[in-house]
Amino acid sequence: MSKVLSYRPDIDTLRAVAVLSVVVFHIEKNWLPGGFLGVDIFFVISGFLITMIIHREMSSGIFSFKKFYIRRIKRILPAFFTVLTVTLVCGFLLFTKDDFFLLWRTALSTLGFISNIFFAKGQGYFDPIQEEKPLLHIWSLSVEEQYYFVFPILLLLVVRKSWRTQFAFLITLCVFSILASFMPTALDKYYLPHLRACEMLIGSLTAVWMQYRQQQGLDTGKPYAAAGALLSICVLFACLFAYT
Repeated sequence: MSKVLSYRPDIDTLRAVAVLSVVVFHIEKNWLPGGFLGVDIFFVISGFLITMIIHREMSSGIFSFKKFYIRRIKRILPAFFTVLTVTLVCGFLLFTKDDFFLLWRTALSTLGFISNIFFAKGQGYFDPIQEEKPLLHIWSLSVEEQYYFVFPILLLLVVRKSWRTQFAFLITLCVFSILASFMPTALDKYYLPHLRACEMLIGSLTAVWMQYRQQQGLDTGKPYAAAGALLSICVLFACLFAYT
């Protein structure tokens, strides 16, 4: 994480809840029926954190695509390659030849961060057979990286323009993403990056709004943080436990 963004234990806690809810959901769906929504929560958090960093850097004229992607590489690839290597070794030892071949094809798609497209061509995310695919959950990482291949370029086009233009631009992108979900497609929509973009854009829009409030010397909502956090927790747990 960039030094321009101070550590946020509240966001880290929310991120932990998001990850653990997905894990619990895949252990036993009845324990946490809405646990898969942790992915959506994580996307919003990711959009918020990354946009806070790159928006400040772009506004200050110190943003560098090279440095941005180097940070992403250092943050993502060590854990990514560890998981990939361990999974392939275990698959080689435990899987049948055909199952390992499928695992190998999946691994190749993850290397190009297109595993979400690979899975979108097959069964749906909630199909029972998907539970037999060890690298299934890397699809969300692919969506994130696809977003960050494109979004910094788009943000750079408007970051020096008026705040109204920036807000209008991000809201328009979000609306387009939502409208795209109503268009027919042969692929499973659950995995598609342009449909998931609205979630990360909500985080990005929140980050830009906070930047605007701070630059204008306006209150960023700290007096209402406790009440907002309590309300958010109630809504979050209602969605996770009461989803049907």
